[in-house]
Amino acid sequence: MMTVVMYAVSPRMAYHFSECVESHAFSTYDKFLNAQGEELKKLPARDVAVKYYTGDDLYLFDEFQTSRPPQSRRPKIRNLYDVFFNIRDDEAEHCNTMTA
Repeated sequence: MMTVVMYAVSPRMAYHFSECVESHAFSTYDKFLNAQGEELKKLPARDVAVKYYTGDDLYLFDEFQTSRPPQSRRPKIRNLYDVFFNIRDDEAEHCNTMTA
């Protein structure tokens, strides 16, 4: 709701706010990976994450990521660390797309 109100006042301000949220998410996931990385590498990836990142339908990766060429990003999922690593990198891609 707050972003909608911000957008009504200033689309540029709302867009910048969204970019800040994505940047903060990247930073939070990065800190988590640095703190818990070794433990996460010992845990299996959940099936839903494997399907999301390696399935046949990667539409959102190709159509909405404007900072990379289509089909250039195909994440590997070997363990839970890879899942959070890719979530973190998704946040960076969102920022790159907003910048582009």
